[in-house]
Amino acid sequence: METNVCFINEDNLHLIFGIVYFLASLTASIGNGFMLYIARRDPLKLFNKPTNVLNVSIGLNHLIASLFVLPILGTNSVLQSQEIVNGVAELFQDVMVHFVVTNASVLLLVLFLERYTAFVYPFLNLKNATIERAKQICSSVTATCFFFSCILFTGVSEDIFYDITLPVFILLPCTVMTVMLAISFCLLRRRTRVAQDITHDSQIRVMNPNSSSNESCNCFSENSRVQTINEASLGPKKRPSLRSHDKDNLECHITRNIANSLMFYWRRRELVQERTMEFRDENNKE
Repeated sequence: METNVCFINEDNLHLIFGIVYFLASLTASIGNGFMLYIARRDPLKLFNKPTNVLNVSIGLNHLIASLFVLPILGTNSVLQSQEIVNGVAELFQDVMVHFVVTNASVLLLVLFLERYTAFVYPFLNLKNATIERAKQICSSVTATCFFFSCILFTGVSEDIFYDITLPVFILLPCTVMTVMLAISFCLLRRRTRVAQDITHDSQIRVMNPNSSSNESCNCFSENSRVQTINEASLGPKKRPSLRSHDKDNLECHITRNIANSLMFYWRRRELVQERTMEFRDENNKE
């Protein structure tokens, strides 16, 4: 027994997808235009200028996709629903889709590399990441992806073309970005652990500020006692000159006390500020 559902045939599906493409183009154009405006203005000053250049380039690529590529897909889908097939239009559609996808993938990889160097090698990033260099990289990436996509117009086999472009422009950037994310996550965990250890040590010093000074005083007393015993054992004739040694010990003792006092004052100030902020947060919550 055969059942025919008129609404779900191939022509109607092409028409439905064409309408969906047009609606997606409208909403994506509004959203990408708004995001591009935010990336252009950068009101919160969260990124440096080279990063803004990369964000604007990615936003422009997405805006081109929403303004031109999605309507082309919708138009071709509607034409296919009416059994109007144009080989040139489909080829132009494939070229534009390939250009937008590969350009977005490579630009995102460049943005990941810039942020990775800013996190791992900040001095190298400040030295080499400039606005002009970012503009040149974005222009070269866009031109390379466009000319490489235009190879489809030469009549090359699509199977060979996509077998080359998929690993180079899609899989390789995704793999590199995944590796960079993993390395950045491990470094962030290590830095967080070191910061927690430093905070723990500072809290111990704030809670017991006299421990370090007592240790230095005990060490100085022990050295003085050993020197006295040596003087008694050597006698008046064989006694070496200890004036410079005592002076060095005294200077070391004074320097340690001053450093410990400054450290205690600084840690106490930070602790008071943290307690004040916690008290304010609790009052605001209440």
